[in-house]
Parts: sequence; structure tokens; C-alpha cells
Amino acid sequence: AAAAGAWLWRAATTNVEAPPTSAADPAPPPTSAAAAADLDANLARAVSQGDAGAARRLLAAGASASGSAPNGWPLLAVVAQKGSAGVAAALLEHGADADAVYSGFTPLLLSAAAGHLQVVRPLLAHAASTS
Repeated sequence: AAAAGAWLWRAATTNVEAPPTSAADPAPPPTSAAAAADLDANLARAVSQGDAGAARRLLAAGASASGSAPNGWPLLAVVAQKGSAGVAAALLEHGADADAVYSGFTPLLLSAAAGHLQVVRPLLAHAASTS
């Protein structure tokens, strides 16, 4: 599983795609629990690094936009703190909860308090609650 996780991370960060088994039969997305966990761990890393391209590729491969960072924070809350509008948009487009509360704070409140208006905009566009 560790080797698969490393390959997924390299693929996500270098824009390399898995080779299809044939031109008519593209490789299926990972279906095992270990592969899903690798995708989610690599997405958490991409979110932490503010890498929107890698985040989009991992989400397209099946990573969960509703996952959590290793510290337990929802991924969208991490993005709100770090200020990556591209990662925020990718997570929201793949179903992240714009109103996910962690320790009493929503991503909208976290991004506004940190001065990350570039993250506030996609949150509001995805109907984040202002109350």
C-alpha cells in the first residue's frame, strides 16, 4: 500500500496518469480500502501544500473532499487557514461541506479571520452560511 501511495502522490504532483491496460480499457480507479486511504492521505498532503493541480487529480481519482487532515481538521478548514482558492474550489466542486464546523469555526469564518478573501469568494459561491 505504501508503494501505491507513493505512486499516487507522484502521479498527482507530476501530472502523470496511470497507463491504461489497453486503449479501449482504461485502468479502473482504485477500489480497495487501502487505495482509498492512500488517495485521501495524498489529498490531505496536497491540501496542506496548497497544490490545486494535485488536489484536482486526486479528487478525480476518487479521494474524498470531505476528508480530514492528520490533525483532524476538515480539509476545507485547512484550506481556509492556508488561503488556497484553487484548492478550496476543487474541494467544493467535489462535494466538500462549505459549512463544516470544527472547534466552533466554519471555513468561512476561518478564511475571513485569516484575511483570505480569495477563499471567502468560492465559499460564498457554494452557499456557505454567513450566520
